[in-house]
This record gives sequence, structure tokens and C-alpha cells, in this order.
Amino acid sequence: MVNNTLVGLVNSVLGSGKSTSRGNYAYCCPFCKDGIKKKLEVNFSENKDKLNPWQCWKCLRRGKRLSTLF
Repeated sequence: MVNNTLVGLVNSVLGSGKSTSRGNYAYCCPFCKDGIKKKLEVNFSENKDKLNPWQCWKCLRRGKRLSTLF
């Protein structure tokens, strides 16, 4: 289940995200600064360890917690 509170928080920091599949949203990556394509995917459906993993498919940065994204 997608945590809409987290989606709203991340949208306020990274801008409007695009819903993809399986509870993921795509954003422009703040690390590689690609403002054209939304290559950063954040999973808003907590996994079994209560984490929200994220990954940029351009610069390949990744993390298991949203706190490491900001």
C-alpha cells in the first residue's frame, strides 16, 4: 500500500512525481541534475523491513531509506 503522506512530502521537496508501477514514483534526480527525464524511482510501498528503497537509473545512486535521499 502506498503511503500518500510520504508521497506528498517527497513531492514538496523534489517536485511532482510520476506514478509508475508497484507503488513507485519517478522524479528528476537531485544528484545527477538531469532535469529533463525522471530517472529517480522511489518505492512508497514499504518492504518487509519497513524501508522505502530508491534508485536513479542514470547515475546509479541508490539507498534503502528516504532519509539518505535528502
